[in-house]
Amino acid sequence: MKVGPNEYDLLLQNDINTKGNTQWFYFRLSNPPKGHAITINIVNLRKNDSLFNYGLMPCLYSFE
Repeated sequence: MKVGPNEYDLLLQNDINTKGNTQWFYFRLSNPPKGHAITINIVNLRKNDSLFNYGLMPCLYSFE
């Protein structure tokens, strides 16, 4: 969902066969603005503890 010129909110669906877990995510952004930084907010990833708290970073792939 676009919330600003270069900012998007990402809403995760629950993982299949779980009781509401959201561990994995994959998304694609089509036609992003060229030459500008983009901010993506994952707004509903709520976990008490996660590997992201210990330095894990999402992997990013771009055709540009």
